[in-house]
Amino acid sequence: MVDSILRGLEGGVTLGQHISHFYQDVEQMVHAACGYIMDGLHRGEAVLIVATQAHWAKMVGKLAAMRNIDLVDAVMSGQLRHIDANVVLAGLLENGMPDDSRFRERAGALVEGALGRFGKVRIVTELAGMLGESGNRAAALRLEDLWKGLATRLPFTLLCTYRADACRREYNSALDSVHNAHASMDGSRPESREANAPQEDDPRSAKP
Repeated sequence: MVDSILRGLEGGVTLGQHISHFYQDVEQMVHAACGYIMDGLHRGEAVLIVATQAHWAKMVGKLAAMRNIDLVDAVMSGQLRHIDANVVLAGLLENGMPDDSRFRERAGALVEGALGRFGKVRIVTELAGMLGESGNRAAALRLEDLWKGLATRLPFTLLCTYRADACRREYNSALDSVHNAHASMDGSRPESREANAPQEDDPRSAKP
């Protein structure tokens, strides 16, 4: 299976890309994330998943059903690693905003460790999306900037996920900034559920 998020990027995912994925429901996000994860595992890359426990459980269920992935081996070897997004945010925020030094220290250590073992790293994160969904737009954009800054000194590929129905019209200016922070996009700015809903001939509507 080749996921639609990969088909939507010319030449596939390349090192250093900062990708955003706006999704309508959790199953759509899990499907896209698992295609991205599977591609990384097949390429021998380390894959770091910063997601809630509930979303990680759904990803595990989908990955476990894929015949061409040894999920147990990937987890036991450290090639595939989950970090609880709620725990990360609890330790990262100071007065509602990401603390720069904490981010550089903790995220930097994770990426450096994975690079040292596997040579290449790709990340799935819903941290900025969670902040945006809670209404903390400033923190979400600041976190995007911190990822961008980390990428200037460490090579990795990043997939950020956002729930589309949390992106209301009053968030448009902030969403423009999010789009500007991402080098490659898999969809247009979600101004409404209807505007961003996959059509029948849209590859995003394909089922796994």
